[in-house]
Amino acid sequence: MGKPVILGIDAGTTKIKAGLVDADGNLIDMESEICEVLSPFEGAYEMDMGNTWEIVCKVTGRLFKRNENMASDLAGVGVTGQGDGLWPVSKNGLPARRAILWNDTRARKLSFEKEDLLKQVCIKCKATPIFAGAAPVLLRWLLEKEPETVKNIAYILHCKDWINYKLTGQIATDYTDASTASINVFEKAYAEEFLSIMDLLDYKNLFPDLFPSHHVIGKVTEIASRETGIPQNIPVIAGAIDVAAAAFGVGLRQSMDACTIVGTTLCNEMILDKENVHHEDTRGSNLCYVIPDKYLRVMATQNGTSTLDRMKSLLACELSFGEIESNIEKLPVGSDGVIIQPYFYGERAPFRNPAACAGIYGLTARHGRFHILRAAYESLALSLYDCYSAFPCGVTEIYVSGGGVQSDLLCQMFADIMGKTVKRPVVGENGICGITSLVRVGLKIEDFSKAPRANFDVFLPDAARHEKYIKLFDIYSELKKIMKDYWSMRSQYIGWPQS
Repeated sequence: MGKPVILGIDAGTTKIKAGLVDADGNLIDMESEICEVLSPFEGAYEMDMGNTWEIVCKVTGRLFKRNENMASDLAGVGVTGQGDGLWPVSKNGLPARRAILWNDTRARKLSFEKEDLLKQVCIKCKATPIFAGAAPVLLRWLLEKEPETVKNIAYILHCKDWINYKLTGQIATDYTDASTASINVFEKAYAEEFLSIMDLLDYKNLFPDLFPSHHVIGKVTEIASRETGIPQNIPVIAGAIDVAAAAFGVGLRQSMDACTIVGTTLCNEMILDKENVHHEDTRGSNLCYVIPDKYLRVMATQNGTSTLDRMKSLLACELSFGEIESNIEKLPVGSDGVIIQPYFYGERAPFRNPAACAGIYGLTARHGRFHILRAAYESLALSLYDCYSAFPCGVTEIYVSGGGVQSDLLCQMFADIMGKTVKRPVVGENGICGITSLVRVGLKIEDFSKAPRANFDVFLPDAARHEKYIKLFDIYSELKKIMKDYWSMRSQYIGWPQS
């Protein structure tokens, strides 16, 4: 047997990836496949859990078929995946219904009689403030709309927990995923007072046992081995939510380290020590980190590169992103007065408003489609700045990762608006690199401090562009205030969501 090889699986909202990583943290080979998001009605976003597992089997099967010689060196498996949402397993071990995803807003109309008290209980219990896509809120929705479904639910999992269950037969979750809702992040235990105020205490048994991310929860079963091509009896760790795994893969180790993951969401993160975690500030989330004594301050927006995808499909479906960028980089900062609010899926950071919607402002007869497309890119930079302004302390530099940072233009916009150095890993797939590092920690091959770090491309800020972006942000902020009443009136007018 040669040097240990680790398999990492990254189950995102739009794509599932599997990669083999060597002992030095180098990605040997990777396989991926697009997954389908279903929308049965406006505001509802779901996944077929059986299909999710089938895709995992496909990508791992293809990966090991190409790398048969690696099977004997495989030491462990780690899974990371999209967080929040509700992935229900029935009493017979099958999906109880389709998974409801993190960006689903069907539960926004739920009325909580003790809503003000609930906010106070979250603060008291050191629990993350709830939002429409959180598991406890979605469970409340199911109790009201699908009570028969709830009767058949044995466990409420997260995405990566479902994959781990199919791999090992073990029901478990980790601290990072669980801390998105319902647990005391300091005690790392379910907050009973929180569940009680949500009228969910009777359903506490549906939530799985909690473990550190690097903890080995089981081994690959014979059935899973046949279906995936992964050798039998390989250890599998509890895993981590994708934003935490990617942060670890980028290199976040010390307090005040910060990164932004530019994917379907725009996830802005900072590592904090316990004494700097303040639950009174309900903007964003305070999550457990993969390093046991650290915490992750997260400002995860509802809208990331999905904003660019949407605008491209509307205005430039025949062009590649490279062609779009070659045109919009010729335009000035501020897109000649066009500004976009990117709230296609509502918003949860740095403010919580599921009724928020996207808008294009400042259009005149002189503007063309590339002004709007540049404004879409700039909307992500403005959203990023908005989130970092809500962090408890400043940063000196920002790491970036995710599919969106393949764009040099977007990385430069981030550096310019922040007035800070932006560092992009030369090799991507930071989620896979992060989760495989955690496997090595769990197998005691290395410790947290010795986990490999990435090499980076560096983007330096331009002072003149920074000044212009700050003025643009002032307009963006004022527009956000003005639109709040409109969002509420619009929501009432269309009677949304409709189920």
